Amino acid sequence: WAEAKFGAGRGSENFAFVALGTGIGTGFVVDGRLILGANGFAGESGHIQVRADGPAHHTGQRGPWEYYASGSALGRMGREAAADGRFAAGIELAGSVDDIVGFTVADAVAAGNDDALAILDAFGREVALGAAGLVMIFDPERIVVGGGLTDIGEPLRAAVDRWLRELILGADHRPPVEVVMARLGDHAGALGAGLLALEGDT
Repeated sequence: WAEAKFGAGRGSENFAFVALGTGIGTGFVVDGRLILGANGFAGESGHIQVRADGPAHHTGQRGPWEYYASGSALGRMGREAAADGRFAAGIELAGSVDDIVGFTVADAVAAGNDDALAILDAFGREVALGAAGLVMIFDPERIVVGGGLTDIGEPLRAAVDRWLRELILGADHRPPVEVVMARLGDHAGALGAGLLALEGDT
């Protein structure tokens, strides 16, 4: 809600917020209103199953979106690439394959490492896969990407944007969905909660 009022959602009546951190959290503004749901639980999109035969998540689910598209997932992708000999820079940065995390990949991307950019592109597809589903449900004009991975900046935004155009059904026959990075950082949650309290919406 803070991003809607003061940040990257400002000026949009219909947008989805996708927070990429240890897991995935989402929020939706539809026709200018924050969607809360019947019990206030709206936005647990990270637990939507995207692969029925996928590995078990720590929740016990198989193949939820956040298994493939969270910060934890980016770290796992980096470790897998390093173990296969496709991310030597990650080992140099982290010290070992096992110590590679999402921020290791992010640091290598910032340095322009080609292997890291390939990992990020694959990661961007996983983010866009779930985001495309949100587009089909809510028809937003904008996706705001937030969470801890926003420090990656433009390379992440561009990867998600490119894949989203590929994965939205009928993308050639509808206005493009804009992908932007969140602006309010770690303070967004507290600001949004304060705004809702002041507005009497909770």
